[in-house]
Amino acid sequence: MARDITSKNIDGITDLVVIAPIREGFINAYENITYATRLRIVAEALHRIRVSAREHEFTLPFSDTTERILTLLDFRVGVLDKDLFKLSAKGGGNAPVTHELKSTRYLYLTATFDGAWEPYMRLIWKPLGSFLDLLFCNCEGYVTAGDHDFPTYARWVRDHQMDSAIFYSTTGLTVKDALYLNRLDRLQREPGTTELDVVRMTMPDPEKVAEAVRIAATAAAAAADPRPMFKIHELALEALTVLFRLADFYPPEWYQSAKAMLTAKTAPMVSAMPIPADPAFVASEVQGGMLHTQRIEGRPMQQGALLLMTIANTEGARDFVESLALHFADGDGASDDRGFFRTVAFTAEGLERMGVEPEVVDGFPKEFREGMAMRSGLLGDMRENHPRRWQLPARNWPPLRPDEAPRPPVELSEIDIVIQLRHASESADDDQAAALTAEIARIAAVAEASGVALAAVETMENIYDPQKRTSDHFGFRDGISQPDVMTAPAAGPKDNQVRLGELLCGYANDKGDYAAGPNDGAEQPEWRQEKLQQAAQLQKDGSYLVIRKLEQHDDVFEAFLNNESARISKELGITMTADDLGAKLVGRSRDGTALVQPAGADQNGFKYKDDAKGSKCPFAAHIRRTNPRKPFQESPNLRKPFQERPNPRIVRRGMSFGKPRTLDPTGKRGLMFMCYNSSIAEQFETIQRWINGGNSTDVSSGQNDPLMGVAPKTGDRVFRFEVGEGPDAKVVRVSLPRGANPEKPQAFVSLHWGMYLF
Repeated sequence: MARDITSKNIDGITDLVVIAPIREGFINAYENITYATRLRIVAEALHRIRVSAREHEFTLPFSDTTERILTLLDFRVGVLDKDLFKLSAKGGGNAPVTHELKSTRYLYLTATFDGAWEPYMRLIWKPLGSFLDLLFCNCEGYVTAGDHDFPTYARWVRDHQMDSAIFYSTTGLTVKDALYLNRLDRLQREPGTTELDVVRMTMPDPEKVAEAVRIAATAAAAAADPRPMFKIHELALEALTVLFRLADFYPPEWYQSAKAMLTAKTAPMVSAMPIPADPAFVASEVQGGMLHTQRIEGRPMQQGALLLMTIANTEGARDFVESLALHFADGDGASDDRGFFRTVAFTAEGLERMGVEPEVVDGFPKEFREGMAMRSGLLGDMRENHPRRWQLPARNWPPLRPDEAPRPPVELSEIDIVIQLRHASESADDDQAAALTAEIARIAAVAEASGVALAAVETMENIYDPQKRTSDHFGFRDGISQPDVMTAPAAGPKDNQVRLGELLCGYANDKGDYAAGPNDGAEQPEWRQEKLQQAAQLQKDGSYLVIRKLEQHDDVFEAFLNNESARISKELGITMTADDLGAKLVGRSRDGTALVQPAGADQNGFKYKDDAKGSKCPFAAHIRRTNPRKPFQESPNLRKPFQERPNPRIVRRGMSFGKPRTLDPTGKRGLMFMCYNSSIAEQFETIQRWINGGNSTDVSSGQNDPLMGVAPKTGDRVFRFEVGEGPDAKVVRVSLPRGANPEKPQAFVSLHWGMYLF
């Protein structure tokens, strides 16, 4: 098994180091120069263009591609040629194979960016692909971005990535933070700026800024002042002149992306590749609860539990899982006539203990193999949410005897299998808790006989409002904003629809990836191709389950709403109720009504295009941060226009835990958050980063989610919003409570623990 290379990150900022051997010999072009020389010439020319644009020009009518991706902090590209060697093979066929050390030059690229590796690499592959192809085509075995799909390109980068021993970043500020703060500084120095202007301000879009320069030049030309337009033409011709001179180093038959870069044209992405069709979807291959909520008509789904288990015997574990009578998506009811639904998920270590080869598990996504705790910095799980402060699951099975000393908590590294158990009782009067306990005991006995130990039980319990709809312990209706998963081909998804590949592995998704073909991994050695194909086969029709146990401090939340709404009403001379303030924090009223009026009866059918300044729904409100609802346009081959990437969506299937405070004043209560997605890094992790910062609504990272965002190290955590309309509009500022315990300053919601499963 190859050593797993990874990027270092600190405070949400990540580094990347890629090194690849430069090809030997002369290029196949009109001049006799080596690949290394061509690389130097091209890199120097492109650098001069950027320096001129940044340091010489007063205005920029064209935005730089590296700026438009809004996540790249800096990068460097160069050549290493100081006494470096590599082992080279000679011979083959009838001749014996020999090896020798050869002096080799290497191209290196180092970059820092905000966020995780996976979503960043997708941005690099598409808009910066032709730029990188122009440089890395001089390297041996390079997989071009313009001629290959994203998984193939990303795998080449992984294979040529180098570890950083130490990585340090001065600040955790993102690229969007820098743009936002720069605009804020200018705005605050302008005469007449009000606090309302500041609250309504968002980050400037580099492409729109450049577009404004071109529009102004066009207007000036129409008014008989050709100078601005002449300057634009001068800049464009200067860049094109440099690029056309470089074209001599690339023959006409060269690949599409290099020609696109050198002729200022846009090449179609993966134009020569056939588009694989999705495999036939068979619901019986998919576990229940993913595509649809588990339910039986007329029977309340009240009780549930997570069973955290450890494998001691591989063969026994396989027999145990086979005996579970799992629930599948094609079933009309529960797994048995008693109303129990059972589904199973595995950790990466659990897959190996079930007998999956380690080399095959290596073909599963890196974020799944690393786990949530290791990626906490990328999620924003810092300070009070740091894994070293997690409240791990209690080792509570078998149940403690009255005279027994407490056991040590369960380390998440012990967990191999998680069984979801949910119960739809025949009536609300049934003793559901007793039925659930009996079923847990039955499963535990079967598991123990098979060499699988039940280490911890996390019980769950749904809460229903008077209309029999699920709600949370804060009293807000839950489960409204869920995407509809398309299980059959369609002309194009509607606003709230996602392709099957956003939920299940092995199908086309909304990000531009097609279904895996039989030659997936063809760029790899034969042994690795086989392992990658086995990994793809295992993942097909499966999904990645994310679990986070979140305690809701409803007493703190209600006290805050009551006290602050009374203060605001008194100080500003307006009428604001506790429910009004809660709606501003969440973005919806307790009954689920959005602050931005939905179109029609669908409570989820709205966008924020008519609330661009955040006047109705604050930019930092919970539902706006987690789903900014930015529009995108579908293109025929699944590729989205660059600035119109689809919003990441997840399928949430969580349940509450604990009883309402009226029934249990001293107990703990909250949400067992659970979601399914096909890419943890590009879906769940992106959204979770938005909760703790991440600029999803083009305001600063400091304006994070008021319910679940991590508090800063020092200072108040302030939530601002607007009330009133027109000249009567006012700005409201509330300081969110940090809590009395300095170890847990997050007052509304605290994270107990979390994990990734398949």
